[in-house]
Amino acid sequence: MQHSKARRALLKGAAATAAAPLFIYPFAARAATDYPTRQIKILIGTPPGDTIDSWTRQFAAPLATALGQPVIVDNRVGAHGIIVSNLGKAADKDGYTLMVGTGGPMAINPSVYPKLSYDPLKDFVAIAPFGKGQLYLYANKDLPITNLKEMVAYVKARPGKLSYGSGGTGTTQHLAMELLKKATGMDMQHVPYKGSPQVLQDVIGGQIAFAFDAGASLLPQAKSGQVRLLGIAATKRSSFTPEVPTLIEQGVPNFDVK
Repeated sequence: MQHSKARRALLKGAAATAAAPLFIYPFAARAATDYPTRQIKILIGTPPGDTIDSWTRQFAAPLATALGQPVIVDNRVGAHGIIVSNLGKAADKDGYTLMVGTGGPMAINPSVYPKLSYDPLKDFVAIAPFGKGQLYLYANKDLPITNLKEMVAYVKARPGKLSYGSGGTGTTQHLAMELLKKATGMDMQHVPYKGSPQVLQDVIGGQIAFAFDAGASLLPQAKSGQVRLLGIAATKRSSFTPEVPTLIEQGVPNFDVK
């Protein structure tokens, strides 16, 4: 196939990074045989400093080396990933515009928006996964909470009075907390943001109490004591944080969110 060179280079670049279960989507099935001859752009729907932004920029460097051309990251934030997905769909089908497809725009939005302006299966072609990560439940460090059991008791003693944040309505972080609320009977208010960096800052500042986030952007603050990790939404503990128990261990069956 004419785009096999690009596919091999993308896979080589992907192998050099460790990230979440994301995919790179090109908007061309056939690129020129001498591809690439100029700059390549990767669209992402999250703000600078976000976990996905960090991973994509780590991915872009080895990809540029493998392809021999500059690779830039273009942040297009808003509307639960619909903005970036529409830009990706409308891009020239020449292989020079790629997009990071995440769970929200590619898997959740089709169920939330019946008249979605793009089709994840028909409008995009998956090229390569570049790793997988895990979702952590964390809290403001000043709360008298060190685990899920204490969190549930604390929230239930204050029904409807505490808030949690997410990177936006319908995001993985939002749905993960709603699943946890349903499983434990907690009553909290949801505060949607335009990305997880602002969520993290407001948990640190005490404006909101809890959130879920991936480890790349969260662990430095957790290790420095700015926030407290309560659990991990996976079937087993992470080698990066072996001291943090899974939420399954803490009594929530099958709580594995990716």
